[in-house]
Amino acid sequence: MRPSSASQHNTQPRQMTDYPVYHEIASNEGPKMQKINDSITSLLTQVQKRDTRAAEKVVQLSSELAEIYYGVLPRDIFFTFSMNLEQHLWKQAFYKPIEVFKSVVNSPKESSKTFRGLMLVLLNKGIAFYERLIGLYEKELNVDMEKAMLVPSILHEDDFWSVSSFSNSAEQSATKQRVAVKSCSRHLISLGDLKRYKTLVEGSEDYQHARITYMRSALLWPASGHCYNQLAVVAYFSTIYCCHYADYQAYNGR
Repeated sequence: MRPSSASQHNTQPRQMTDYPVYHEIASNEGPKMQKINDSITSLLTQVQKRDTRAAEKVVQLSSELAEIYYGVLPRDIFFTFSMNLEQHLWKQAFYKPIEVFKSVVNSPKESSKTFRGLMLVLLNKGIAFYERLIGLYEKELNVDMEKAMLVPSILHEDDFWSVSSFSNSAEQSATKQRVAVKSCSRHLISLGDLKRYKTLVEGSEDYQHARITYMRSALLWPASGHCYNQLAVVAYFSTIYCCHYADYQAYNGR
């Protein structure tokens, strides 16, 4: 008999410190993560003053911080998902630098071209990182992305794992796979955001790559609303482009 959701919840740790892996991370990776995050925050103040060397250092530290998360995230997927480490990774290593870089890229000053190039480096590194991270989930956590995207569309989440390749595993193992899939869905949102930002920086109007990535996230976790919000964002930008293109065609046709 399947345990009720309430009983499952009661058996799970409720606080961050209840997870044994928390103390391991706090003693090992934690101090370095905090130091890098603080350094990025400090350097971004200099980037706002158009310091290109500071921007170069931010790109480097972003990769270093992401690599630490790469080793931490799959260690205990219950801890990762419950503590929303996916979002911490995204905000600290990518979103925070991107927002500051955007402010200096959108400027008429000559250095804007340099910052635009550095921002593209940051985005491309981020895209490569997330693709590698999702591959790690597939390998280390046995996440079958193709099956996970297909089956939830025709089955309820509670029934999915009974027909998956993990049907002969213990309940704990099945729950672990389900949580890993949801964690992947979060990472795909971040990957889609990076692709969307890249489209903007490159001056392209083709948001197809971002849209497909958001759709993959939705297929993995249909009940999550975040992916639909991001799909609405790319739909908005695509609509603006279509309107501008139609106006351009009408103007040239006169």
